[in-house]
Amino acid sequence: MSDSTYRLLIWMPSVLYSEFDSGLTGEDTILRLARLLPCRTNSQHGIWDRCNTQRLKIGDSLVNTSIVRAEGSYLRHSRYSIVDGLGCIESRAIDSEFFKSFGKLSNCMDNDAAHDHVVPGSDEELRTPDVRGYDFRGEFDFQEMLDSYATTGFQATQLAEAIDIAERMQEKDATVYLTFTSNIVSSGLRETVAYLVREGYVDVLITTSGSLTEDVIKTAKPFKMGNWDADEAALRERGINRLGNLFVPSDRYVWLEEYLYDFFDDFFAEEKVRTPTAFARELGETLDDEDSVLKQAADNDVPVYCPALTDAEVGNFLYYYRQGYDSDVGIEILDDYDSLIEDGLLADTTGLIAVGGGVPKHHAIMTNLFRGGADYVVYISTGMEGDGSLSGAPPNEAVSWGKIKEERGNYTQVEAEATLVFPLLVASAFN
Repeated sequence: MSDSTYRLLIWMPSVLYSEFDSGLTGEDTILRLARLLPCRTNSQHGIWDRCNTQRLKIGDSLVNTSIVRAEGSYLRHSRYSIVDGLGCIESRAIDSEFFKSFGKLSNCMDNDAAHDHVVPGSDEELRTPDVRGYDFRGEFDFQEMLDSYATTGFQATQLAEAIDIAERMQEKDATVYLTFTSNIVSSGLRETVAYLVREGYVDVLITTSGSLTEDVIKTAKPFKMGNWDADEAALRERGINRLGNLFVPSDRYVWLEEYLYDFFDDFFAEEKVRTPTAFARELGETLDDEDSVLKQAADNDVPVYCPALTDAEVGNFLYYYRQGYDSDVGIEILDDYDSLIEDGLLADTTGLIAVGGGVPKHHAIMTNLFRGGADYVVYISTGMEGDGSLSGAPPNEAVSWGKIKEERGNYTQVEAEATLVFPLLVASAFN
């Protein structure tokens, strides 16, 4: 072996360090073992005083190890561990002839122990169902496919749990709250929500101002399919707004402004201060579209709560109307909050389906707090729990606040985008 020096830092969580110095040759090579603490460090480059002496086994060779000095940079890394008083060195990506001269480095475990660690085995037979998906051989059955989700695993199984909970809501004749954000109405899920209201499956809607805005627009002018990767500046020049992979031409909002101004004249004619639920109900009564959420809610006496009514174009036009036509008009939200709490207190059982997060989701669970928590809960969400947001909070967090009751299997969350899974939930549990 040629004369040369190889230095290697061996890392370990207990801050144990070592240096190989092969300035010598063969078996005369010294393995120097240094413990960073409590040894004194003389400089930031790593010069250590003498520490304790140990013996390590490397292959068939036993070498004395003691600390003298260790300094300078280290070129390679390995792992070092203590086993029964002896040491084990496992080199990683070391290509020097120095290490090759030792032959195969020793293992920390003998062969039997290593095998048991790799293949530990188990004596317990689990009593849970076997993992098995849908069998596509033969005639296809949609409901059987959804039933198979229970043993498919991952979010398919979460969806199966959501279907089961939604069915139990109906069996218990629960007062069902459906909460959703405006993107649900922006998409083709508008028709799904309208179906649930029309068929009497939900009793309370809680949503955002954007839902009201876009539901009204779609009664007269459709949204159009677009694409995710669009030239935003060019769209702006053309008067087209992008909403994900949907396009909404700006003329829709010009039409909405005219429609709402006519509505405002009638809505505020006798009372200058109104509630969001009254706004949604009376606006729905003016619409003539069977797929309109607001129309179905008005026709079927389902209240639509919108605590953040000003947070969309509806709010913009209310502002312009008050500034330009009648400074006395206003929206009162506390009366609606009273009604939502009191109706919840009167309900024997409540069920909540939250599609998305934000204000609608929290308004439902917060008002259920007054009755001891919601009885059955399904969340459909892509929110991330790690940021601490309400939108990302799973249902078990609401249990800690008393907003959801803690019972076996009474809540679940499907971590998936709503347009993929909400129609499947409705098709199985509400059809």
